[in-house]
Amino acid sequence: MIHTIEDCLEIILGSKKDLKTPFEVSLRDASSFRSIAGQIRRLIPLTDLEHIYLQRKMSENFYTEQFIRYGLDADSYDAVLDKTRNKSEENNQSKYVGIVDELKLLKDKSYRTVPMNSITKGTKGTKGTNDGKGPWISVRFPFKRSILKSLDPIIESINEEKGEFYCFGNQTHYFRYNENTVYKIITAVENEGFEISSLLLEQYKHLEYINQNKDKFLPIVLDGQLNNFHPATEKYLIGTLGLPSVSTVVKYKDRSLLFGVSQIDSCMLNKGLKKVTSLTGKLASRKSTDVLLTPETFSLREVVKSLNELDRNLVLVIVNQETALDSVRYVVNEFKKYINHSEISVMFRLDNSVNARFNNYVKDNDLNSPVDGLTKVVVICKDKLPKPLLKVEWFPDCVLRLGSLRSQLKVDQWVSECDLVIHYDDVATPWTPPNSRKRNIQKI
Repeated sequence: MIHTIEDCLEIILGSKKDLKTPFEVSLRDASSFRSIAGQIRRLIPLTDLEHIYLQRKMSENFYTEQFIRYGLDADSYDAVLDKTRNKSEENNQSKYVGIVDELKLLKDKSYRTVPMNSITKGTKGTKGTNDGKGPWISVRFPFKRSILKSLDPIIESINEEKGEFYCFGNQTHYFRYNENTVYKIITAVENEGFEISSLLLEQYKHLEYINQNKDKFLPIVLDGQLNNFHPATEKYLIGTLGLPSVSTVVKYKDRSLLFGVSQIDSCMLNKGLKKVTSLTGKLASRKSTDVLLTPETFSLREVVKSLNELDRNLVLVIVNQETALDSVRYVVNEFKKYINHSEISVMFRLDNSVNARFNNYVKDNDLNSPVDGLTKVVVICKDKLPKPLLKVEWFPDCVLRLGSLRSQLKVDQWVSECDLVIHYDDVATPWTPPNSRKRNIQKI
């Protein structure tokens, strides 16, 4: 008979000699399985971490299908995996979602905390550094694959956003409290028979109402009006772009990622798109902050014209040393069609022994003016972020990268929060600076 997860492990490793058909063990699991089985033979109980690890591994289809052929149905198999020989009598079968004010175990700096997706990869936990102060969302349940699978995307998104998730023992999971996580968790478990804290349930119902009535809460541009915007944001947009109309709606679409605009009047937008170039419409309708434009498809003249149509007035241009002279000439010639050359500042120089022609060009064309409130275009080298640029209150509303070679870390980090970054090259840069948003580059 199979009563506990230890029984399952022994069957997989062939300790049960009465089986007519031997079980198979994956080569990647064999070593760890044998190590844990050795402890079991020495009557050493499973630790919580070892139990979690075995649960996750044995719930994979490779092992589940073998036990189903052996005679266990899926639910019975889940129940067995939830029991250990040292805890089978006291196993808590309750399912509960609540709020915890403090995680006392986090105060012990030697305690090892283990994110669930790390367990599936077999990696060790990290030492707890949090003081444990909450609130935390506590999710307690006996082992069940369907529940774990529904929580996995939430755990992965939390880890990607560098949020906090902890697993103490084999049944209880703790998530740092926020409304977004509350909504995701209760949505994931609402049909699994959980007892849910009345406070969390009340919050969930309110969040669900918002989700079902987005037009009443999310910022939208409709019938020439701005709805559900913060007063300060509304004042800024109208002062910068004007009231929504056929002539301004494309600019509103262009800023939709930056200001979280969820909907724009489609009839007005279609009319507005007919009044601008094809590239301008594509840039305004982008799904990502980073876009790739290839020289084979779009000339730099078209790119600069689109930036002018979108009223992207503060442009940071990043160039490579090797092509600096040609790049700056090209940039200056195109932007001078829309702005005065005195509004362009080139903020780097090259060694005269390497490229004296570049330095002379900057000087002869008066492109060495310091950056101030009148500067529209700033040109820098990818290898250095000029300190004077950090001292003035100037930040680009668009970044134009001429070439997608890897930039200095500080350069990448400084521009990473800009809502329009154009990679002008045949291929996009594969590098993403640490501690910045994940870069998804959309080819246009």
